[in-house]
Amino acid sequence: MKVITLINKKAFILSLDVAIGVILVFILLTGSSFFFLRANEDFIPNLQMLRFASDVVTVLDADGTLKTFDNAQIKSGMISLLPENYGMRITINSTYSNNLIIAETDTAPLERRFIISGKRFFYASSGTVVYPSLASFEVWQE
Repeated sequence: MKVITLINKKAFILSLDVAIGVILVFILLTGSSFFFLRANEDFIPNLQMLRFASDVVTVLDADGTLKTFDNAQIKSGMISLLPENYGMRITINSTYSNNLIIAETDTAPLERRFIISGKRFFYASSGTVVYPSLASFEVWQE
Protein backbone atom coordinates (compact mmCIF):
# COMPACT_ATOMS: atom_id res chain seq x y z
CA MET A 1 0.00 0.00 0.00
CA LYS A 2 2.82 2.35 0.78
CA VAL A 3 4.36 1.84 -2.68
CA ILE A 4 1.12 2.78 -4.46
CA THR A 5 0.76 5.99 -2.45
CA LEU A 6 4.34 7.00 -3.27
CA ILE A 7 3.75 6.43 -7.00
CA ASN A 8 0.49 8.43 -6.88
CA LYS A 9 2.28 11.35 -5.20
CA LYS A 10 5.00 11.34 -7.87
CA ALA A 11 2.39 11.23 -10.64
CA PHE A 12 0.48 14.08 -9.03
CA ILE A 13 3.66 16.22 -8.77
CA LEU A 14 4.56 15.41 -12.39
CA SER A 15 1.04 16.34 -13.55
CA LEU A 16 1.18 19.56 -11.55
CA ASP A 17 4.61 20.36 -13.05
CA VAL A 18 3.31 19.83 -16.59
CA ALA A 19 0.23 21.98 -15.96
CA ILE A 20 2.34 24.86 -14.61
CA GLY A 21 4.68 24.54 -17.59
CA VAL A 22 1.80 24.66 -20.08
CA ILE A 23 0.34 27.73 -18.37
CA LEU A 24 3.72 29.52 -18.45
CA VAL A 25 4.22 28.71 -22.15
CA PHE A 26 0.72 29.99 -22.92
CA ILE A 27 1.39 33.24 -21.03
CA LEU A 28 4.71 33.73 -22.85
CA LEU A 29 3.17 33.10 -26.28
CA THR A 30 0.28 35.45 -25.59
CA GLY A 31 2.57 38.22 -24.33
CA SER A 32 5.06 37.92 -27.18
CA SER A 33 2.35 37.84 -29.85
CA PHE A 34 0.98 41.11 -28.45
CA PHE A 35 4.35 42.81 -28.95
CA PHE A 36 4.93 41.29 -32.39
CA LEU A 37 1.52 42.40 -33.64
CA ARG A 38 2.02 45.88 -32.25
CA ALA A 39 5.50 46.21 -33.78
CA ASN A 40 4.16 45.51 -37.28
CA GLU A 41 1.34 48.03 -36.90
CA ASP A 42 3.13 51.05 -38.39
CA PHE A 43 5.91 49.29 -40.23
CA ILE A 44 4.52 49.42 -43.80
CA PRO A 45 3.52 53.14 -43.88
CA ASN A 46 6.84 54.15 -42.30
CA LEU A 47 8.80 52.04 -44.77
CA GLN A 48 6.86 53.61 -47.63
CA MET A 49 7.63 57.09 -46.31
CA LEU A 50 11.35 56.24 -46.04
CA ARG A 51 11.47 54.86 -49.56
CA PHE A 52 9.62 57.86 -50.92
CA ALA A 53 12.02 60.31 -49.24
CA SER A 54 14.98 58.33 -50.48
CA ASP A 55 13.54 58.47 -54.01
CA VAL A 56 13.11 62.25 -53.77
CA VAL A 57 16.77 62.71 -52.81
CA THR A 58 17.85 60.26 -55.54
CA VAL A 59 15.91 62.20 -58.18
CA LEU A 60 17.39 65.49 -56.96
CA ASP A 61 20.85 63.93 -57.19
CA ALA A 62 20.23 62.40 -60.62
CA ASP A 63 19.00 65.62 -62.20
CA GLY A 64 21.90 67.60 -60.68
CA THR A 65 19.85 69.74 -58.32
CA LEU A 66 21.81 68.71 -55.23
CA LYS A 67 25.09 69.49 -56.95
CA THR A 68 24.11 73.13 -57.45
CA PHE A 69 24.24 73.77 -53.68
CA ASP A 70 21.51 76.37 -54.25
CA ASN A 71 19.00 76.39 -51.40
CA ALA A 72 16.11 77.83 -53.44
CA GLN A 73 16.57 75.39 -56.31
CA ILE A 74 16.82 72.38 -53.99
CA LYS A 75 13.72 73.51 -52.10
CA SER A 76 11.65 74.01 -55.25
CA GLY A 77 12.72 70.64 -56.62
CA MET A 78 11.90 68.96 -53.32
CA ILE A 79 8.47 70.61 -53.06
CA SER A 80 7.61 69.66 -56.64
CA LEU A 81 8.30 65.97 -55.87
CA LEU A 82 6.65 65.77 -52.43
CA PRO A 83 2.96 65.07 -51.89
CA GLU A 84 1.03 67.70 -49.98
CA ASN A 85 0.79 65.68 -46.76
CA TYR A 86 4.56 65.22 -46.36
CA GLY A 87 7.11 67.62 -44.96
CA MET A 88 10.82 67.28 -45.60
CA ARG A 89 14.16 68.79 -44.66
CA ILE A 90 17.39 68.21 -46.59
CA THR A 91 20.71 69.18 -45.05
CA ILE A 92 23.77 69.13 -47.30
CA ASN A 93 27.28 69.06 -45.93
CA SER A 94 30.12 69.21 -48.45
CA THR A 95 33.78 70.01 -48.73
CA TYR A 96 32.81 72.33 -51.61
CA SER A 97 31.03 74.72 -49.28
CA ASN A 98 31.86 75.22 -45.63
CA ASN A 99 28.27 76.23 -44.91
CA LEU A 100 25.49 73.75 -44.31
CA ILE A 101 22.76 74.04 -46.91
CA ILE A 102 19.33 73.39 -45.46
CA ALA A 103 16.24 73.16 -47.65
CA GLU A 104 12.95 72.67 -45.82
CA THR A 105 9.28 72.66 -46.67
CA ASP A 106 7.26 75.50 -45.23
CA THR A 107 5.97 73.46 -42.31
CA ALA A 108 8.14 72.19 -39.49
CA PRO A 109 7.30 68.82 -37.93
CA LEU A 110 4.73 68.91 -35.17
CA GLU A 111 5.61 67.65 -31.75
CA ARG A 112 5.38 63.91 -31.19
CA ARG A 113 5.34 63.10 -34.91
CA PHE A 114 7.26 60.19 -36.32
CA ILE A 115 10.23 61.51 -38.29
CA ILE A 116 12.15 59.24 -40.64
CA SER A 117 15.69 60.14 -41.59
CA GLY A 118 18.31 58.90 -43.99
CA LYS A 119 21.49 59.87 -45.79
CA ARG A 120 22.76 59.87 -49.35
CA PHE A 121 26.34 60.35 -50.41
CA PHE A 122 27.07 62.07 -53.69
CA TYR A 123 29.94 63.77 -55.46
CA ALA A 124 29.92 67.29 -56.84
CA SER A 125 32.62 68.34 -59.24
CA SER A 126 34.04 71.65 -60.31
CA GLY A 127 36.36 71.18 -63.23
CA THR A 128 38.74 68.39 -62.28
CA VAL A 129 38.16 68.67 -58.52
CA VAL A 130 35.65 66.27 -56.98
CA TYR A 131 33.94 67.18 -53.71
CA PRO A 132 32.43 64.41 -51.58
CA SER A 133 29.10 65.49 -50.14
CA LEU A 134 26.46 64.16 -47.78
CA ALA A 135 22.74 64.86 -48.05
CA SER A 136 20.86 64.05 -44.84
CA PHE A 137 17.09 64.06 -45.10
CA GLU A 138 14.20 63.96 -42.67
CA VAL A 139 10.61 63.37 -43.68
CA TRP A 140 7.37 63.42 -41.70
CA GLN A 141 3.68 63.24 -42.34
CA GLU A 142 1.77 66.45 -41.70
